[in-house]
Amino acid sequence: TFVSGHNPPVWVASADLLSTEQVGNNLPGMHMAEFPGEGHPIEVTFQASSGDDDFGGVVLGYQAGESTSASAEYLLIDWKGADQTQGGQFAPEGLAVSRITGVADPRDLWGHTNNVVELARGNVFGSDGWTPGTAYDFRIEQTATTLQIWVDGVLEFDLVGTFPTGRFGVYSFSTTDCAYTLTQPAGESICIDVAAPDAPTVPDQVSYDGLPVITGSYDADDLAVVQGLSVQ
Repeated sequence: TFVSGHNPPVWVASADLLSTEQVGNNLPGMHMAEFPGEGHPIEVTFQASSGDDDFGGVVLGYQAGESTSASAEYLLIDWKGADQTQGGQFAPEGLAVSRITGVADPRDLWGHTNNVVELARGNVFGSDGWTPGTAYDFRIEQTATTLQIWVDGVLEFDLVGTFPTGRFGVYSFSTTDCAYTLTQPAGESICIDVAAPDAPTVPDQVSYDGLPVITGSYDADDLAVVQGLSVQ
């Protein structure tokens, strides 16, 4: 298969719910926060401590159930640690913004092809990968018509267009020990507490087209895997 030897993502949240870490060599997956990505600044720190050099990033404009929807539209900001070809698909080193429409496939997420359409690459890190063990501070400001993203205080993206609105989340693909800590907006959490009394009851493991899913803290239509993309 395209990503043989990879497992479904396993996200581990901190006790205060301000941090989450994807701990395995994973299929592509998102951990969604409980607040929207637009209308207020978001600040989150990204750090991958292992020498694995694949993808970390964030998701904007995601609506419940879009991982399985042919009419889905959301934004992916992903950062590749180093150039790499996998299964005939080339993933260049660096930071990019892409628009995802429909159901995402790992092959297309890797190479930004077909329904993963690259909109821009970063002004500074567009062709430079992240460094293992280094913490990077992201600041994101999005509206329905603008998108600005800073990394360590430097403006990487300043885009004007029409952008989907919806929830914010973090992303990992084939990167072990990929960690995120939310610092803004104050008073919000990066993930819903799976142990909360009102958390929905879901099976320990479910599958879609035979692919396993790690269960999480959201509605049934928000917990799915299609061609390897999982949402928690």
